[in-house]
Amino acid sequence: MATVLAEPGEVDARAAPGLRVAVLIPIHNGWSYTQNTLAWLEQSLARGQHLRHNVAVVVIDDGSTDGSAEFIRTLHPEIHLLHAEGSLW
Repeated sequence: MATVLAEPGEVDARAAPGLRVAVLIPIHNGWSYTQNTLAWLEQSLARGQHLRHNVAVVVIDDGSTDGSAEFIRTLHPEIHLLHAEGSLW
């Protein structure tokens, strides 16, 4: 069975109202990389405005000590932030 991926703009959330996507972003320090990833994701979702409300962004912070969690909590309150103690990877 072949997997068919839709081209950008081909999927209309109104045609698939139950469509939900979770974007999981694992982090451990590296705030600058995380910041770049979140900025790219925000720009990508802005292009597909009609899909934006069907996407949940979840950041899994595995015990960062560089302030990543605090930055995300402050700058991106819409993101679901999960914490671990540094033993996930």
